[in-house]
Amino acid sequence: MNTHRSRPLSLRRAILLLVAGIDILILSAGLQTGLLVYRNSRILLSETIAASLTISSDRLVQSLGSVSSFSDQLYSNPQIQEQLMLRKDSGGAIPTYHTLYSLMLNLYQQSSYRLIRSVSLVTDSYTVTCGRDAAGRPADEVLTRLTEQAAGTNGSILIDTSCCGTCGLLLYRPVLRISPFTLDQLGVLVICVDMDVLVGDAVDFSRQYKDSAYLLREGDRELYRSDVLQGLDTSRLMGSTDGSYGSVTLDGRHYFWQMGAVEDYGWDYICMVDNDAQHRSMERSLLVFLGVMLLTLLLSLLVSGRFARQISRDFTSLIQKMEDFANGGLAASPPQETAVSISEVGVLHRHFDHMAQELTQLINERYASELLSKEMQLRNLEAQMNPHFIYNVLDSINWRARAAHLTDISDIVDALGKYLRVSLNRHCKLITVSEELALVDCYITIQQYRFEEHLAYRCDVPEELQQIMIPKLVIQPLVENAVKYAVENSMDECCLILVQARRSDTLLLIDVKNSGSELDEDLLDRLRSGKAQPHGFGIGLTNIDERMRLTYGEPYGLRLFNEDGLAVCRLTFPLHDA
Repeated sequence: MNTHRSRPLSLRRAILLLVAGIDILILSAGLQTGLLVYRNSRILLSETIAASLTISSDRLVQSLGSVSSFSDQLYSNPQIQEQLMLRKDSGGAIPTYHTLYSLMLNLYQQSSYRLIRSVSLVTDSYTVTCGRDAAGRPADEVLTRLTEQAAGTNGSILIDTSCCGTCGLLLYRPVLRISPFTLDQLGVLVICVDMDVLVGDAVDFSRQYKDSAYLLREGDRELYRSDVLQGLDTSRLMGSTDGSYGSVTLDGRHYFWQMGAVEDYGWDYICMVDNDAQHRSMERSLLVFLGVMLLTLLLSLLVSGRFARQISRDFTSLIQKMEDFANGGLAASPPQETAVSISEVGVLHRHFDHMAQELTQLINERYASELLSKEMQLRNLEAQMNPHFIYNVLDSINWRARAAHLTDISDIVDALGKYLRVSLNRHCKLITVSEELALVDCYITIQQYRFEEHLAYRCDVPEELQQIMIPKLVIQPLVENAVKYAVENSMDECCLILVQARRSDTLLLIDVKNSGSELDEDLLDRLRSGKAQPHGFGIGLTNIDERMRLTYGEPYGLRLFNEDGLAVCRLTFPLHDA
């Protein structure tokens, strides 16, 4: 049996294959979606235009109905009736032309119908015409014909389409005597309707498109043709359509068309809009969409290749660094291989778990050992001397010194007693800043009797910061360190020790400064690594720093530096008021 196992894919190749597969799926889905959107957009556009065109016949009827209403106003106007009856009854002896003109013009101006070009009132003596295009009124022979056709009718409005191509659509009706109702014909009212305005109002949606056209027919006779249709073979157009609406290409341009009827007047119409721009825009959008998808695929593969190479190299470098760190050495430089098997992921996890386990164990052992060591030191110190016995002895010495008027000895013993009571208290891990400063005062009191004028101490801590809780014995050891390395080593001049505290946003900063010495800024690192050895038997700098980091976390602790000729030990605490 063949036990040969195929070589696993490299991490880089696996990522590239995964990305390529996803891109192909996205491209296929995007292509199908784009084509579907394109088809649906064309259908939606056609249905939207068709819905707009469907109401055009209703608008034609409404517009003509408004003209009919205006003719009713003229017909029934009492003053016009009165003037016509005076002229009729006087046999034309009473001139009423100017009066009729004024009345008709006033009503015309009040109506504000844009589609009415002119209004003519024909009598057997003269014709009164007003309107925005009075000069373009129907010819006299047309008016004569309409007058003859209106004779004998009952006064209803009639329509004449013979002049649609010249002066417009003509609506006319006989004006009959209303009071008394004798049906005498007083004249004929002829209203000339502007076909361009009539059709434009019916298809006012056409402003959304570059060109629109309207063809109005009465049987085989053409009533109106838009300028856009001039020169086009409309019979071929109507012969090439199928159904009530659709699309057609004429002279290389795309048009949407719809056929319908104005049933109230027995007219047929065909309306066309030039949607070539929308059609070509959708085609361009589809091509741009496909181009962007292909470009995205290529860019995705290119970027994925670079990222895959980077990720593979980073994984290899990280594994090597983990191995070196686990062996106790420094992180190595990235290896030179460019193709690494995917099994590196497993190696990465194993080494990471191993490193995390060892680090956790080392940290626990180190801090546990340090805590045990400090605890043993404290217990040994407590075992070596009974605190109560020491307090009683110091009180006795203080009493005898005061009795003998030995003020110096009394102050030293009193300060020492106060210092020991606080420092040897095992139950108190945190104290206020003011209590810590009291320890410093006790210590300084003792040292000032020793060094006299060679030691100057000043404390500058605002009252509002003195009630903040801090770990015990973090300021006093720094003052003690300053006395040891500054005062003791420079007895020829006065050494200033300054304790300052201030608030900085959410931090409490306490500085212990002294003159007469300088600090190496990398001293803490050298103490931790063993390159420098601590001096004396007090609580060391590393102890203070580690206790603060264990209490508050890594961002806090001790920092050493020099500023303005002074050595500075800065303690950083989170700001929590007591």
